[in-house]
Amino acid sequence: MARTDTTRLALLGLLEHEPASGYDLRRLIGVRLGAFWKAGYAQIYPALARLERDGLVHVEVEDSAKGQPKKGFAITDDGRRALEDTLRSFTPRPEMKADFLLKIFFGARAPRAQILALLQELESHHRGALERFVELLADRVARL
Repeated sequence: MARTDTTRLALLGLLEHEPASGYDLRRLIGVRLGAFWKAGYAQIYPALARLERDGLVHVEVEDSAKGQPKKGFAITDDGRRALEDTLRSFTPRPEMKADFLLKIFFGARAPRAQILALLQELESHHRGALERFVELLADRVARL
């Protein structure tokens, strides 16, 4: 895998812990990963379809009291191997959002103080994200 598909990684990682519906996965992403990554239904459901097509998850359909069957997704053995392969692969650097980079690139049109303020906001954001990540990691290690 040349480039890590973060949605695929997140879904396989969450499904390794427990089977879940698309709705449940969206909620779990918000609760467990929301400090550093987000995804909506428009990303989740197509990714689940690809994972099912590739044999990395299988679907369990349950009857629902609301009348419409509920689809639950569970990771397969091939999905676990794909997750392990992804976790072993090196990701060279996190990507930055284009809108921020464009603001800096075209910053010559803005006052210097405004560009410095943007950079300070970016630094503050990354420091906060790093602190949350360290807390999450410490919690995960404590559970092992």
